[in-house]
Amino acid sequence: MARKYILPLLVVTLLIVIGIAFFVLRPKQKPLTHGTGYASAPAVLAGDSTQYSSGLTDRVQATLADGTKLILNPNTVIRVPKDFNVHSRQVSLDGDAFFDVTSHADKPFVVHTRNLVLTVLGTAFRVSAFAKDEGESVEVLRGKVRAGKGYSSSEREPEILGAGDMVMINRSIDLMEKETFDTVALQTWCRDQLVFLNTPFPQMIQQLEDWYGITINVNGNTENVHGLTGTFDHQNLVTVLDAICFLYHSTYKIEKYTVQLNF
Repeated sequence: MARKYILPLLVVTLLIVIGIAFFVLRPKQKPLTHGTGYASAPAVLAGDSTQYSSGLTDRVQATLADGTKLILNPNTVIRVPKDFNVHSRQVSLDGDAFFDVTSHADKPFVVHTRNLVLTVLGTAFRVSAFAKDEGESVEVLRGKVRAGKGYSSSEREPEILGAGDMVMINRSIDLMEKETFDTVALQTWCRDQLVFLNTPFPQMIQQLEDWYGITINVNGNTENVHGLTGTFDHQNLVTVLDAICFLYHSTYKIEKYTVQLNF
């Protein structure tokens, strides 16, 4: 009696397998979904300050003594003085980080980078400011940020940034410009949900560079590389590159600040 159900069952199973294969392997859309949680940045005493840092590939988070929350992109270091939140709230940044600052009217929160001095009360903003680079940027999600140059310049007038405003600065040409940006993209970045929607390969590379604060050097022929659709929830750079290279039959090598992607 059971034999009469075997053939239909095999047919249904085969159709399911074919359907899954078609969905995964179709050339213009390759769905990817992964998910884990944030790790906490280690707090390390270094002289008169506490240092929070991330590794080459991981994004981490931390909470300061005043309740301010941080998200650190890879290769990022934030130094916090031991007397932080006693008389003042000042930190220094080398890297790419998001600050969700607790409001304290008597103690403005100040971020020092190589090129900028950023002063806020209670606000949320992302700063990309690697000491190795001449250029830096600030994107404000909410609240206000006073952005001033942190070096000697003939033009010292600061910019006041509100939600949706950003500033870019290049020290080599002593230029600071205020613009607007897409706050939805920054909100997605904060949720750590990397999404591709049939994204063409060049735009995908740009998105990865912006997301992880790195430079990707693409080597080889990519003329026939198709677009990508997929979602990565709370994933580090290695996991994303592993999945992408598996689908594209490519390889990669991670260096500090740089990825070599080979086709």
